[in-house]
Parts: sequence; structure tokens; C-alpha cells
Amino acid sequence: MADMTNEQAAEVLTERADAWAGTLKHFISGEEPTRRNVEEYTTVLRMGAAALRGPQPDPETGLVPCGCGKRLVLKHNPGKCQEPYDNPQDPLNWYFRPSWWVECEKGSLSIGKRYDDTFSEYCGFYDSAEEAITEANRAMGYKEDA
Repeated sequence: MADMTNEQAAEVLTERADAWAGTLKHFISGEEPTRRNVEEYTTVLRMGAAALRGPQPDPETGLVPCGCGKRLVLKHNPGKCQEPYDNPQDPLNWYFRPSWWVECEKGSLSIGKRYDDTFSEYCGFYDSAEEAITEANRAMGYKEDA
């Protein structure tokens, strides 16, 4: 099956890992087939499936890990400046569009973060948390349809 996708290959490995555990002991050449050997080979099959799939989103945050191995963290600017400027009565001095961006917890990477010199604030480029998460995951190599 030369035209098999990574996801299809990962599914086959995942489905077969447990099924193969029983028969793997017959193919372990030169070693006494032990439970440990079979568990090691099964683990290797599962790791192969995970490698084919690539990074997967955390179920709680929806973000894949950063390329450095640390967590990605969703950041949010609610749209209000930290301090009043020239005229605190002027709503343009206080409120602006809420925005989101993603940062590595190590602090070495930001996706969608910008400095808004009008308000002297760090803010995000994205209009929604979902958009920031999708773009950050894409930047880390995650393919939704893979």
C-alpha cells in the first residue's frame, strides 16, 4: 500500500500492537520469549504509531507541544489598557479589540504576539482563541486532516 497516509499507517500499528503481542514472541530470534520482550516490542509499535501521527493536541488546551518540548500557552489581552493615557475619559485611550496569541512556556517563542505602540501594550494578532490555537498548532506541524 504505497499510497497509505501516515495516519492510516499509524491506525494499523495501533490496531495491531495488542494483536501482535501474542505472536511477536515467535519472531524474537535468539531471545527467550518473555513477557518483557513482548511488552517492549508492543511499546515500540505504539511509539511508531505516535511518531507517524506527529504532535497531538492536549485535550485540555487544544495546543500541541512546542518544538522545544515545552508546553504552549494561550495568552489573551481583554482589550483594556493597563493605565490611563492622555485623557482617561476618552474610550479610545482605554479600550481596543480583544486579542489572543500563543507563547511557549519556556519563553522562546510567540505566535501572533505584537506590540501595539498606540496603547503601549502587548496584544495578540488573532481575533479568537480558536484562531490562535489553530495557527499555533499549524506552526508546530500539526495537520488537522492528516
